[in-house]
Amino acid sequence: MATVGVDIGQIFQAGADTFNTAVNWLMYGQEKQILDTYRQEDLALAETLRQDQLARERLAAEFKEREFGMAEEAFDFGKYKWGQEFGFTKKQYRDQMKRQKEIDKQNKELLAYNMKEHGLDKMHNEILEAANKDAALKDTLLTRYGV
Repeated sequence: MATVGVDIGQIFQAGADTFNTAVNWLMYGQEKQILDTYRQEDLALAETLRQDQLARERLAAEFKEREFGMAEEAFDFGKYKWGQEFGFTKKQYRDQMKRQKEIDKQNKELLAYNMKEHGLDKMHNEILEAANKDAALKDTLLTRYGV
């Protein structure tokens, strides 16, 4: 009888590998369920944190709105339009507006005058600089204008 060389260790190893593969497949399913559970918990925690952050932002906005509301109550912008906030009558308000328009007009005229004066000063300085660089121009200015 011829004996076939069968290694019993290889047979046991193949059986062990098959067993390990079966256990790994079973564990994979369980691990997948565990990971899915963890993922769901993480998502729920993230959503809770997001809701908490939104609630904090809403609360901060509400406090700001209350502060602005208090400021609005302290100074009524609609009444300011007619001067009632300061206890003006409509005649007093019109007089005040006329005075303010006059003041604005004077300020505008003063600004225009200052701008013209600044422009003339700048032009005068530029002419003097040019005259200092050019002797012929300087002689011409001296003879014509006595500068």
